[in-house]
Amino acid sequence: MSKEAIKLAIEWIEKQPEEITASKYDVDTRYSVLKELEAELAKQRTWVDLSTIQILDVYAETLKEHRGGSMPDGQIEFAKAIQAKLKDKNI
Repeated sequence: MSKEAIKLAIEWIEKQPEEITASKYDVDTRYSVLKELEAELAKQRTWVDLSTIQILDVYAETLKEHRGGSMPDGQIEFAKAIQAKLKDKNI
């Protein structure tokens, strides 16, 4: 569940009239679980950088595909490849 989905669910529960939240659903338990999930997602994680060697590896792979092409295309693909590599390491 994404951070945004958790926030939306919490907001929805908080906006409900008391007679609805006290009905057949165990809203208090769900609310507590959502609040715990929200707190867990809010914790800071340590950012993992790419080493120089990893950056050079990504550059070499990008260069293989885009050698001889236009420079902006190659630069954009290199940026996307770096972005994908960072995403893999930081998820």
